[in-house]
Amino acid sequence: MAHINVLVPTTTFPRFAGDYWANFLEEIFKHFSKDDIRIKVLCPHFKGAQTTEILDSSIKIKRFRYFWPETLERVSYGDGVAINIRKNPFILLLFPFFGLFFLLNILKEYKKCDLIHAQLGPSGLISIIAMAFVATKKPIITSFYGRDVSNSILIRLLYKPLFRYGSIFLVLSEEMKQTLKSWGCDENKIKIFPIWIDTKRFENRNKKEKDKTKLVFVGRFIEKKGLIWGIRAFNECYKKDNKLRLVLVGDGPEKDNIKKELKLLGIKHAVTIINNTCCNKPRDITVKMLKKSDIFVLPSITSSDRDKEGTPIVLIEAQAAGLPCISTKHAGIPEIVIDKRTGLLSNEKDYKAMAENILCLIRNKKMYKSMKKEALRNAKKYDVHERYKELRKLYWQIYNQHHKIS
Repeated sequence: MAHINVLVPTTTFPRFAGDYWANFLEEIFKHFSKDDIRIKVLCPHFKGAQTTEILDSSIKIKRFRYFWPETLERVSYGDGVAINIRKNPFILLLFPFFGLFFLLNILKEYKKCDLIHAQLGPSGLISIIAMAFVATKKPIITSFYGRDVSNSILIRLLYKPLFRYGSIFLVLSEEMKQTLKSWGCDENKIKIFPIWIDTKRFENRNKKEKDKTKLVFVGRFIEKKGLIWGIRAFNECYKKDNKLRLVLVGDGPEKDNIKKELKLLGIKHAVTIINNTCCNKPRDITVKMLKKSDIFVLPSITSSDRDKEGTPIVLIEAQAAGLPCISTKHAGIPEIVIDKRTGLLSNEKDYKAMAENILCLIRNKKMYKSMKKEALRNAKKYDVHERYKELRKLYWQIYNQHHKIS
């Protein structure tokens, strides 16, 4: 066998090169362009998209149609499936069509592939259902990232056939591994496969404003990011140091609540909001703002609908830019931000403790410099080039094992 054909079904994928949405998938799969692994991504269509394309001059993509006209294809992208439904319950009516056409397209591609690497639990489940319709069984790898491991009884029940028939499950953290194990997944099938970034892209900081300490947040403005609590923490700090500045990079359904909180606290003048989602190169803005800042803040919480983080990639990006991180003891965050070494962690929603952590970093220059060095060192462990080699090795291992058995 000269090469392996890998089908990558996923419910979301970057819409264009450099998109902010699921950009980590683009980052790793483009490394297979000149390799003995041939990747084909199968993902939902969206308004204005081509049904087939080559992304980043290397990733072959098929975007499947699931409703007509295309203006009604609103299940994926935007603010994410759960929030899209909350904003427009009509989208629930599209789910049967979405699932059916996803299944049919996986079946259509099934004969052409040697193994399947599903991104997110629902994609893995639909891949397992597709396999039930064919005589030839193929290995199915499923990667979990966070939302797909929310503590829902329905999700746990739906995943039972996935856990039974899936070949291997890749998770971002030990915390996520223990969750799947508690749901009945065979521990021997679970492999911790941490998130990845291109560390070189975040080198060469260009911070110039020596008189003002700049804190930065990058991400979607959604409940689980805990921005309201982060703003309250910043307010506590601002009372003691009015030279502090906070930059919020992103957009989302919580934007109005954020603006109201800033107005209520009287700190609008000290906080800048930059919407990077409405430009052609949102990732460039992320990189630029990380390089221009001093401290990264991510006050993540478990949301009211039990959504939670995996291991937020932006925390690794911030460390790659040499930023100590202020965050919470939430989900897999303690596994990528080493408390008291690469950042300081507090309990969820404890904004006063978070404020103390921020002030501690600002006042203790020795600690700050030490954390900068440790953050840079820690980020290197997540470099995409190493993850690519590991994933390539895993594909060949699973492929060879499957053919020995069959």
